[in-house]
Amino acid sequence: MELTSKNFQVYAAHYYDNMFCLTEDEFLSDLRKIGTLTRMMCWEDRGDSSNIKLLVNNTISIFNVFDHHAASQMIGLKLKPGLYHKMNSILFFLSLPLVGDGQYDIVFHRKVAKEYRQ
Repeated sequence: MELTSKNFQVYAAHYYDNMFCLTEDEFLSDLRKIGTLTRMMCWEDRGDSSNIKLLVNNTISIFNVFDHHAASQMIGLKLKPGLYHKMNSILFFLSLPLVGDGQYDIVFHRKVAKEYRQ
């Protein structure tokens, strides 16, 4: 199944893996975490927030309930391509699949990567 903006929710449901989810509302709550993560990345890019630990925790919570490769693709679809380098720094730190489809060089954000080490 190829991910597009039209089939985003169906794709997410296909790769959703949370055996404790009992209702559709719980699934949608987990799905909204991707939007929250992309907004936080935009805030980080503007300098409004520098809470790297919160970004990492939200990333982990997404990857806990979705297939790892599918989660990377969903985040990549929702995230602006100019922010891939920051997101990839987080994903590399967590040993998770990187975002991007190959047309962007895998570049890491030095400031973000340095903050992870602390």
